[in-house]
Amino acid sequence: MAEFDFAAFGVWSAITAVVIVITGIVYRSYRRKQNEASSS
Repeated sequence: MAEFDFAAFGVWSAITAVVIVITGIVYRSYRRKQNEASSS
């Protein structure tokens, strides 16, 4: 069970990291669009 728990922890850690990175990229591009729209 220890090996299974470690594998599950690694998978969830990878998924969480990917979600955070994607959210950061989307948020940054969204902010950029908002700034361009507000300045023009």
